[in-house]
This record gives sequence, structure tokens and C-alpha cells, in this order.
Amino acid sequence: MQDKTTAGDDAHDHPTCMVVDDDPALVQTLQVILKNRRIGPSAFAGLDDVVAACRRNAPDIVFLDIALSGFDAVDVIQALARHGYGGAVVVVSGLQSLLHQVTRVGEHNGLVMLPPLAKPFRAHQVEQLLRDFAQHPPAPVA
Repeated sequence: MQDKTTAGDDAHDHPTCMVVDDDPALVQTLQVILKNRRIGPSAFAGLDDVVAACRRNAPDIVFLDIALSGFDAVDVIQALARHGYGGAVVVVSGLQSLLHQVTRVGEHNGLVMLPPLAKPFRAHQVEQLLRDFAQHPPAPVA
């Protein structure tokens, strides 16, 4: 994965993001909010594609929907942990009762988990999350 410290002082001023969601409307909404921060694909045929994209693009933050076609957020979290993903993950879902449970699964697997986003969310919530991350990037979980 790319070393963000050598990419210049802007590396955490504008964290790069990847969206893992099979809802085209949500992907488009996040794309508008994220503007130039979004990298890589947002639609994936399977779990291996998600892991490969994260390894290839090394995003600072992955926005991860809980329910995906053919696999789910827990599958992605476990695969990212196995492959040493060093960025942060934001769980996104309309299933509010599961947001914190899935976030805890990520923490248990050693990933850096940012506060989850409940659908429907507002642009200012995503922008605040990005500002908070840029100002205080979380330390990796041991």
C-alpha cells in the first residue's frame, strides 16, 4: 500500500476514499459529497474484487455498506483484516441496529473503525467525518 507520509502534507488534508455499496443512488450521493476524494471502483462483483481494489488503490477510508449482493460487511472486514488493510472503515447502513455491532466486529479484527453512518445521512455528516479524520487520523488498532 502507498505510504501516505511521502505523498506530501496534503495526504490527510484530503483523505482518499472508496465506496463499497451496491446501491447506485447511494454511490452517486457519496461520490458528489466526496468529490475528488473518491478513488477506485464502487461496484464489485465479489469479495476478492473489494480486497484487490483496496490493495491496489490503498484508500485512507472505505465506506462500507452492511448488506451487499453476494457478501456482506463482515465478510469484507474479515478479508481486509487478513490482508493487512491499514486504512479506516466507515460502516454505512439503514439498519441502525446493526451499525455498532458491525463496527465492533471491525475493531475486534484489528481495523481502524470510524463512527458509522446511518442512512439516510446528510452531506455535512460525511464532511465532518472527513474533517475529523484529517485533523486526527486514528492510530492503528493493536
